[in-house]
Amino acid sequence: MGMKNVILADDDQILHQGLSMLLQKNGFNVVASASNFADLKELIQCREANYIVCDCKMPGEGPANLLQYCKRFFPNCSVIFLTGLSCGFLFKHLVDCGVNGLVSKKDSIHTLIECLSAIEQGQSFYSPSVTECLQNSVIQLTAKEFQVFELIVNGHSNNAIAEILSNSPSTIGRHRENLCRKLQANSIVDLMRIAHQSGMFDS
Repeated sequence: MGMKNVILADDDQILHQGLSMLLQKNGFNVVASASNFADLKELIQCREANYIVCDCKMPGEGPANLLQYCKRFFPNCSVIFLTGLSCGFLFKHLVDCGVNGLVSKKDSIHTLIECLSAIEQGQSFYSPSVTECLQNSVIQLTAKEFQVFELIVNGHSNNAIAEILSNSPSTIGRHRENLCRKLQANSIVDLMRIAHQSGMFDS
């Protein structure tokens, strides 16, 4: 059996300590810890890890950006998100981005070990409550719509989003219209409310 090094990231210190003890008890070596996405990125660069076990809702840029960064620069490192959310279209986006595991905080803590064991065998793992959210989600956002959604929630205008994503303002306008239609939102205020109720982009 190869190395089983883990970087653990969670801003809840009590949960963090419990997870660390559980991982070590089951033969995993916790090589570093972080409490926000920025620190986690730095640790990934300087610590050799096979797994990143990360709270989906930490301060910083969000889980999707971290996942895309890891898949681009550290493709051999598996990413597992822990989540207290019940947001089907966020989970769908993370699955599309290549997440290795999604474990609900509502499930038994030992579900994480089950997840890591499955990934060790080359499988993806989604805990039962996450799978239920994925199956019941009727909202399907494209990757670009999700990017636009995140940028809108972070206060960017259509023109600013167009520049960031290298698209025309009219293209961004169409993505925004699609977002509003799919999420049944009538305004930016509605989009902000939906985002923060789901806990997706809180920093």
